[in-house]
Amino acid sequence: GMCNLRLDQLLLSIFLPPSILGLYVVAVTVGAGANLVSSTIAYWVAFPRLSSLPLGALKSQTLGRYMRLALFASLFSVVILFLAAPWLITFFFGPAYAESVGMARILILAAVPLGCNAIFTAGFKAYNLPEVSSSAEIIGLAVTALALLVLLPNFQALGAAWASLLAYSVTFVYMSAKSYRKMNVRLVELFLPSWDDWRYLKGLLVRMSLFRLQA
Repeated sequence: GMCNLRLDQLLLSIFLPPSILGLYVVAVTVGAGANLVSSTIAYWVAFPRLSSLPLGALKSQTLGRYMRLALFASLFSVVILFLAAPWLITFFFGPAYAESVGMARILILAAVPLGCNAIFTAGFKAYNLPEVSSSAEIIGLAVTALALLVLLPNFQALGAAWASLLAYSVTFVYMSAKSYRKMNVRLVELFLPSWDDWRYLKGLLVRMSLFRLQA
C-alpha cells in the first residue's frame, strides 16, 4: 500500500505541476483515515494473536473474525469519511484544496480492499508464508505502474487515485485466491458474518468502555 502511494507521488511530481501534487497529497491524507482502524487491527491485534495459535480450525476462525472486524471498521469509516470529505478538506486545508474531494473519495473507497489486504498480510505472516504477501506487493506495484501510464496523461491526479483503487483490488483478489490454496481457509470462513461476531464486537466495546472509565 505505502509503496503504491509513493510511486503515485513520484510520477505525479515528475509529470504534473506541484499544485496538482499538492491536491493529491491532501487526498491521500484524508483517504488514509479510512484505513486507520483496520491497519491497527491487522498489525497490533491480529498478527500477534494469530502467531500464538497452532495450525488448525481455531486459527482459521480467528483469522476470519479479524477479517470481518476489519471489513466492518473499514466500511463504517468509508461511509463517514466519504460523506464528510468536502467539509474535512475545506476545514483543515482550506477552500483552495476543494478540488481534491473527488480524489479523496476514490482513495477512501480504496480503504476497503486495502484494509482486507492488511489482514491477509498479517495472516500469511502468521502462517509463515511471507512470500505470498511479497508477491502481492509486487503485483500491486506492477498494476499501479501500468495503470498510471494509462490514466495519468488523461486524468492526472484523479487517474492516480483510480490506479491505487485498481491495484488494491487486484491485490485483494490475488490474496483471496491464495488464502484457500496456501492456508486452506475458505472465503466463506473469512467474510460470512455470524452471531458470534456480534457477541465478540459487543464484548470488545464493553471492555473498551471499562478501560476508558478506569483511565
